[in-house]
Amino acid sequence: MPEPDPPRITEQDRQTMEHPEEEFDPDAPPEAIDRMQERQAEVAERDKQWIDPRERVGGED
Repeated sequence: MPEPDPPRITEQDRQTMEHPEEEFDPDAPPEAIDRMQERQAEVAERDKQWIDPRERVGGED
């Protein structure tokens, strides 16, 4: 049975990946910085799901 497609990457996700500094406000309270970093990490994880496992290098699963 084929695996379902990974979650879609939106235009906002693509913007986050290409320009993470735009969402980052160094004067923000620590909780806001944590949320920004969590969002960036979540987007990066979803993006990794689109990589074909046959194209991965270095033994990373």
